Amino acid sequence: MKSFSGHNISRLLASVVVFSVMLMLMIFFCTWGWDAFVNGKVYYCTDGGTLDFWFVGDWVHHPESVAHVVPRSMSEPDEIKAGWSLAGLWILWAGFIAVSVCISGVAARIIWLTGIDVRNDKSSPLKSSQVDSIPR
Repeated sequence: MKSFSGHNISRLLASVVVFSVMLMLMIFFCTWGWDAFVNGKVYYCTDGGTLDFWFVGDWVHHPESVAHVVPRSMSEPDEIKAGWSLAGLWILWAGFIAVSVCISGVAARIIWLTGIDVRNDKSSPLKSSQVDSIPR
């Protein structure tokens, strides 16, 4: 089994951190995008609110298909735009998640592939004596 060197461990750690940070940013953008372009445009839940992206599957309850989604009182049924279904909302939500994971993965992979070994980098701010003291 191949062991990891210190350089590979630092690249792995950097990649994991970049993946995690990018995923959090993407989830923030997905939440905003869902509230801006899906919630209230594709469906309307009378007892819903914002952050519907986080409350998976609790988007509509026995919806009525309508041509144009408009806010209603709680005494009326939920709405879903004609041509959409709960399954379609699930597929759209899964697409948001898949794109988030892919973008985060690409960013982490870029960090992995472009990882710089400070022991061999002449432009590193480390002094040569510090570089020489790093175990290889």
